[in-house]
Amino acid sequence: MIVNKNKIKILFTGFSNTGKSSIINKYLYKNAYNYKTEFNLLKYNESDMEYRFQIWTTSSLLKSYYENTKIIVFIFDITNILTLTYFDIYLKNSSLINGKMVIFVGNKSDLINNLISDIDISKYIDNFLENNKNIYYNYYKVSALTKYNIDKLFDFIIHYSIHNNYELTENLDLKKRYNQCFCLN
Repeated sequence: MIVNKNKIKILFTGFSNTGKSSIINKYLYKNAYNYKTEFNLLKYNESDMEYRFQIWTTSSLLKSYYENTKIIVFIFDITNILTLTYFDIYLKNSSLINGKMVIFVGNKSDLINNLISDIDISKYIDNFLENNKNIYYNYYKVSALTKYNIDKLFDFIIHYSIHNNYELTENLDLKKRYNQCFCLN
């Protein structure tokens, strides 16, 4: 019997056309079709507790998007270094992210031509972290097309949100506890 409902807000942000909606759609609906919604809901059950993940997507810096957000997921196109400059905007607006988990996600890892080097990505992330010391972070390379690392990304998001820690045990069978997900336009 489910005895409680916990709402957890997750925000996916980054420049346009970096794959924010595609990553979410690939995970929730098992396809990368671009439904272009601002809000998705994922229900998840663990230990007789129901969690409702409110998954938001935006390119906006409006404060209201960031309020009560547990995790901010920065999506960038791993083939376009300009999309990494989005982090610079947040250096000037660090109050939006202080004390939050920030996940950097390089999407389009399936494209082997023109990939940004890991060294350049590290420089941007290091610069970001140097100026934002009061955050926690993680980094994933993913492909919304092939689903590479998409499940690992969401497993981390779910586990961290519920347990507030980095440890993701090998025997944690998250998929057995999903209830349903649906999208609100």
